[in-house]
Amino acid sequence: MRMLKFFIFISVLAAISVVAIYMYKFSANGISSSPEAWGQLGDYIGGLLNPLLSLINICVFIMLTIVIQQATDKNNDEALNSARRVALMQMKHEELTHFKKEMDNCLEKMKSGNSSKYEAQELLTTYNVLEYRMLFLFPELSELTSNQSLRKYIVKNLEATKSENLHGIIPISNVYGMLVSDLSKLVVT
Repeated sequence: MRMLKFFIFISVLAAISVVAIYMYKFSANGISSSPEAWGQLGDYIGGLLNPLLSLINICVFIMLTIVIQQATDKNNDEALNSARRVALMQMKHEELTHFKKEMDNCLEKMKSGNSSKYEAQELLTTYNVLEYRMLFLFPELSELTSNQSLRKYIVKNLEATKSENLHGIIPISNVYGMLVSDLSKLVVT
């Protein structure tokens, strides 16, 4: 904006200077009534001011082009960042849905009452794979206490089935629910 004011100031100063120089040089002759003299004045003013005003016009055009391009770039960056956030939220949501589906399947098998070593090992393996996948989209997952508690309960569950102490199996549904709740909060951030 300062550059635009500067160019306007230069244009007005140039116009005043051209007229002032002409008046200083030829004012002793008085105002002419001859159309030829007025034509020569117009040629003089036009010949001096047109190149200068054309140059100023080009500079203003370049300046406006730069300002418009910067505004467009800013809008494009904001739109791109919004699209990234939406895409990341969708990916997180899809990954969380997959995580819940796989874990629900494993837990359903465990709830059937006949928890075997194989099912407990399958739960731990499934959880390890899912956790590894989830860490790409949810780097906070390794810090969540609900995740650490769920891992601990799954391992204890596996140990209980190995020792065939089926009464010692720890219900992990509550901890699993807390983890899903924590992850759901992370989807929208």
